[in-house]
Amino acid sequence: MEQRVLERYLKDLEMLVNIDSAQDCPEGIMKVATFFDREFKAIGWKTSLVDVGAVAPCFVAKNHEAERYDLYITGHMDTVFPKGTAAQRPFTIDGNIAKGPGVCDMKQGLLSTLYAIRAVDMSVLDRLNIIVVFQPDEEIGSPHSRNFLMEVADKSDVCLVMEAAEAEDVPVHCIQRKGIIKYSFVFTGKAGHAGSMLTNGSVSAITEMSYWINSIMGLVDKEKETTANVGLVSGGTATNVVAEHAEMAGEIRFELVEEAARANRLIESLYAHAKEAGVQVERTHTRFDPPMTPNLETKTFVDYLDWLAGEEGRSFIVRKRGGLSAANFISSHIAVCVDGMGPSGNGAHGVNEYLCIDSIGPDTDFLSRIICNHLAD
Repeated sequence: MEQRVLERYLKDLEMLVNIDSAQDCPEGIMKVATFFDREFKAIGWKTSLVDVGAVAPCFVAKNHEAERYDLYITGHMDTVFPKGTAAQRPFTIDGNIAKGPGVCDMKQGLLSTLYAIRAVDMSVLDRLNIIVVFQPDEEIGSPHSRNFLMEVADKSDVCLVMEAAEAEDVPVHCIQRKGIIKYSFVFTGKAGHAGSMLTNGSVSAITEMSYWINSIMGLVDKEKETTANVGLVSGGTATNVVAEHAEMAGEIRFELVEEAARANRLIESLYAHAKEAGVQVERTHTRFDPPMTPNLETKTFVDYLDWLAGEEGRSFIVRKRGGLSAANFISSHIAVCVDGMGPSGNGAHGVNEYLCIDSIGPDTDFLSRIICNHLAD
């Protein structure tokens, strides 16, 4: 990437980062979509805004209308930072580090997609069918867009997810992520005076919830890398009142699908325990994302990317991640899926989120090379 192109990239990145685009700011997500709609139209691509029932639409760009796509590139336009954050700590550059809300997660990845495609010769693009989809709701689990994203995956051969590579001595990409079960439960017992609890028929919702907490934490398995966390609890009204009400919420993360089955069996058994104890339990929220598990085709593709990177004197490194992305559900609908394909950074979701400026050119150029040297073969 030439210096003048990098300077233009950084100006565009500043503009995007300084747009609040969390779920409480749908107009900001729309501003991001409108920017890419204009820029992809300018290079002759067909664009659309697809209503998926979220606060803002999915942005879609295609170089051709096609029944099947050689390459599917995706990322998300939303961030976790509420309205007003960009004004409080706008985009800044300090040496090699760019900071600001969403600079790493993941406005850089969206922008690198655009710049990489711009750099590909039209004669190459004419031989390929490429679709780009930027979703509006990844940071809340893709509840609205996931079906659309999977439909696109079903008619595509290779998916590159433009989350940031992890910043280390070399960029670290991802082909394996844990799956998740997120849950929240409400417990209803029977209130009574604590001093008479042995005779007044009271039943503690908190006591039952405690049993659930201990049981769920028993799912942790270091060897299988299964984790469990009860992150939110509440309940009760006073120390001398047997608690009628309690609530808990948490998550279980797993690499193996059989671990998800083990967790679900446990929860079903806990319902039986609560019934016997005289406590009613209501599940008020649940979410399931499968693990991203690399198949043979993806591993072979990564070997190729490592060879291609080797021509530039570097390696293409992959490592497991505990966090989630759209790759969790996309990967089960497509032959090849590689995540973490954006420029390098770290600190997502925090005030110290950053992007390594010196990774922008090489990683964006590498995406162009993938298109030119592999997909066009």
